[in-house]
Parts: sequence; structure tokens; C-alpha cells
Amino acid sequence: MEHRCSPRLTTDLKVRLRHQKQQRSGRLLNCSTLGFYISTEGLEYALHQRVAVDVALRDIDGNAYTFVFDGRVVRKGENYIALELEAAHVPTQSALNFIDILKQLQAPRAQQRQLG
Repeated sequence: MEHRCSPRLTTDLKVRLRHQKQQRSGRLLNCSTLGFYISTEGLEYALHQRVAVDVALRDIDGNAYTFVFDGRVVRKGENYIALELEAAHVPTQSALNFIDILKQLQAPRAQQRQLG
């Protein structure tokens, strides 16, 4: 079941998509703590297929992070997939941390704060 009960952030981040032994790259176009919308030009995915998504990101202080998410394809088109993130408790702490870093990167410099 697709969720849209959390705010979305517009992004343009390179991601790595993994399914079984296949690895491909894509672009994370928007995200929330519950799901991702990813550009996947030329890739074929099935509905309900599990996909792992790796995102490398630096915060405003230059600290590097790699976030790994598991999701299921809940919608697909010719050049995109929409993923619902998999977790026992949604949103996960990793998703919350990821969104927090993205918000910091998008905020005007005066509003940015140090992550704790």
C-alpha cells in the first residue's frame, strides 16, 4: 500500500539501486520518510519488487554518510519507480536522519544547524 502521509523533499541525488545481484544507478528526485521517487531511465522493475537503494551524502559540515534503504515498488512508469520503504517501524531512524540532512542542505545558510 502506498503512503503519502509525510512531507516530500525535492532532490536530485545519484543513487545505486540493487536487486538480487544486479546493480544500477538512478536519480532520487523526491523523498519522504516513507518513500522515494527515483528516475530509472532504461531499467525494468516489477510492481512489489524489493529494491535496495544506497545514497551517499555529505552534511553541511562535510561529514560523509551512506544510507541504505529497502523498499518495494508501488508505482512504476517508463522512466521512474516509486518505492515504499520497508521497515518494522516506519519511519526508520535512518530515514529521519537522512531527511534531516537533506533539509539542512536545502535551508538558507543562516538557518542551518549542526547535527548532534
